[in-house]
Amino acid sequence: MAALKPTIAVIGVGIIALVIFLHSNSNQIMQQIKQVKALEVAVKREENVVKEMIKMIPDTGNTALGKPGEASPQQEFDRLWDYVYTMQYNCTHGEYIGGKPSNGDGAYWLCSEPRFWPKGSDPNYKCLMYSFGVGGDFSFDDEIARRGCEVHSFDPTENLQDGLVRESGVIFHKWGISHEDNDHDSHGWKMRTLPTLIKELGHNGRYLDYLKMDTESYEEGLMQQVIDHDLAKCVRHYAQEIHLMGPITRPDRLKKCRHLFSAMGELNNQGWRLYNTTDNCRWTTVPDPHARQVQAKGQIVNSETTILWETMFVNFDVKGPCKVE
Repeated sequence: MAALKPTIAVIGVGIIALVIFLHSNSNQIMQQIKQVKALEVAVKREENVVKEMIKMIPDTGNTALGKPGEASPQQEFDRLWDYVYTMQYNCTHGEYIGGKPSNGDGAYWLCSEPRFWPKGSDPNYKCLMYSFGVGGDFSFDDEIARRGCEVHSFDPTENLQDGLVRESGVIFHKWGISHEDNDHDSHGWKMRTLPTLIKELGHNGRYLDYLKMDTESYEEGLMQQVIDHDLAKCVRHYAQEIHLMGPITRPDRLKKCRHLFSAMGELNNQGWRLYNTTDNCRWTTVPDPHARQVQAKGQIVNSETTILWETMFVNFDVKGPCKVE
């Protein structure tokens, strides 16, 4: 029994030391426990968001609409219609920026949640935006530039000097976006592919924080370039105006309808999620200020009519900066 006394004493001292340690560090330990619990909650929330997003992706296997790319013009149009009005993400922090004061034409949404807009939380972040199609309205581009982003606006149809730097800091290029590089196309315009622009402007190794497309056509072509050149991984935002012309029964217009759907579906596979669609009926506001695309829905398959949608995506799977050879 006497031999156990030193052992008991040592154990007693150890217990006392442990109690003192726990007491003196209790606040730090409790804080760490709270942080772990908060992290668990955040992870669970993110899992639930992803699950809901997956549910919201349109079912491309809907047999009632036939097989994508092989269905009738009506079915292909109905599939595209369902897609653009099915939101895949709810952006909880953002705003419409720019646009004409009279009707808002030219405004686009910026989802400023930190994962999609790092400039908002890090003033030293080097933000980059490409904007294709000016159409006399720099309002969105100017506002993004005023927020500290490097903005390049492209439009070969504008009567402005190539290389002009606006008061906002926007850099204007009298170039257009195309499937091939051409210093003088049939219109006499300088045209470039997206990879060539990234190289020529010295933006290899940068993220494209906002990519905007409104050139009255070719939106499906730009999406295809992003896919073909593995650039989906470096674009945080993508906004485009879709120009869908009828009748969809015409082979070229049916081809565009199918291409739009397949390109957006492929970008979904690479992490892009549609979070905002706007009916652009502002060009018809004189005859009808309450016009909506649904008024053209029953006519576009067989008639000469037009539907314009502004669709905006955010990328949940940004993997690294843009790299082109």
